[in-house]
Amino acid sequence: MGKPNGRLRRQELNQLKIQRRKAARRLRLHQAAEGLVQPRTATLSNAQCEWADVEEETEARRQTVDEQVTVFRAVLPTLLKRLNQIQDPRNAKTVKHKSSVVLLYGLLTFVFQMSSRREANRQMSMPMFLENLKRIFPELESLPHHDTLNRLLSKIEPEQIQPTLIDLVRQFIRSKKFYRYLIEPRLSDFC
Repeated sequence: MGKPNGRLRRQELNQLKIQRRKAARRLRLHQAAEGLVQPRTATLSNAQCEWADVEEETEARRQTVDEQVTVFRAVLPTLLKRLNQIQDPRNAKTVKHKSSVVLLYGLLTFVFQMSSRREANRQMSMPMFLENLKRIFPELESLPHHDTLNRLLSKIEPEQIQPTLIDLVRQFIRSKKFYRYLIEPRLSDFC
C-alpha cells in the first residue's frame, strides 16, 4: 500500500470549494430575492491617505480623541459607580488598586483592542500612553498590572458583572443611542 494519491485529494478539495461557492451564490441570490441587503465587508481601502499634511492629520486625530473623551465622560461615571458596588473578593490589606479601577483597565484593554496581556502591559504602561490617559481621567493615579485584572476576574462571578452591563445597555436604549439599529423601533419592549 502506497501513499494516497495527492491528485485525488486536490480534486476533492477543489470540488468542495466549487460547491461552497455555488452555495454562497445561491444564498446571495435568495437574499436578494427576499429584499435583504448584504452587509458590506470590512475591507481596507486601496486609496492613499486622505490628509494632505501633518496639521490636517493632527486635527483629525484630535477630533477623534475629543469625541471618544466625550463618550467616556458621559458613560464612565455611572459605570464606575455600578462597578464599585461589586464586592471585591481580594484581601483588603494587599489591595493597591480599587476593583473599579482594575475593571476599568480591563475595559480599556478591550476598547484599545489589545491582543494579549503582555501587549496590554507593554503598550498601556508606556509613559506617553499613561500621560494621555491621565489627561482623560485625572483621577487615575496609576494602572494595575494585567495579572491583577486576571486574578480579580478569576475570583468574581460573571453574574456579578452582568447586571451592570445590562443596565448600561438599557441606559443606551432609553437614551435612544441604538434607535437607528432597531429592526422595529419600539423601545417599550426593552426598558
